[in-house]
Amino acid sequence: MAKLWLFALAIAPSWMLTAPPPASSTAIAFKQGRLEALRTLARDESKLLLVHFSAPWCQPCHWLERNTFADENLGALVHEQFVPVMLDAASDPQVASLCKQYGVRLLPTILILDESGRLLAKYEETTNAASLAMQLRVLLRQQTAPERPYVFNNPRLMEPSVPGQAPPPATAGPNLPPVTASSTAPSPQPQPNFSIQLGVFSDYANAVQFAHSVERRLPNSAQLFLSESGGRILYKVVYGLYPSEREALAIQQRYRQQLGRGLVRQVAEL
Repeated sequence: MAKLWLFALAIAPSWMLTAPPPASSTAIAFKQGRLEALRTLARDESKLLLVHFSAPWCQPCHWLERNTFADENLGALVHEQFVPVMLDAASDPQVASLCKQYGVRLLPTILILDESGRLLAKYEETTNAASLAMQLRVLLRQQTAPERPYVFNNPRLMEPSVPGQAPPPATAGPNLPPVTASSTAPSPQPQPNFSIQLGVFSDYANAVQFAHSVERRLPNSAQLFLSESGGRILYKVVYGLYPSEREALAIQQRYRQQLGRGLVRQVAEL
């Protein structure tokens, strides 16, 4: 996905260090100002902070602002549950300090913070409105879940789905030297193509409780995968990621008593 390395800020020419132009078609009324004051606003309104880091020269940022943030359904969700904030990562020294504090290395980056400034989630890629809305709804459910949250890994959910509206390709930013490949290529790692699906849930808390019950019986961690059906988010609890179907079937056979009626599935189909 489109990304920009934030070290371009250090050598951006002075004429670029201006506030990012507002997206005229955005459905999200981003606030600007000091994060401390906006945290107070979030506390007073019992909301989370959605912080969008942008820059004038960041084309993927502008794509996000023109397309993803223009969606009215996403805008309604954001205004109901979040205080939306846009920060110029190019010109404000305090924003540069925030980038260092929260490990912001790429643009665009969206952070979700609570009223105390605790980091709850970080999104470092361009994405379409439906995918971002789904991730935000999952995050909101995680905040009321009884146990620790799980990380979801569904690369296909991050792909833009609007014809002709793909994000711009990654770029190194203004005035950066060409990127050269490393002389030592890493050895290829086997891809996780198969897993063992154990259950599907419409409620996040129930999925988490089931995943923990699986982990108490087995040596490795369970994982959750997202899918959507009829406008509802579904949570698929799976065990293990394996390069081959044969290996997944062998694990299923070894732990057949603990796994019950687990179904070996291709990861791409989860």
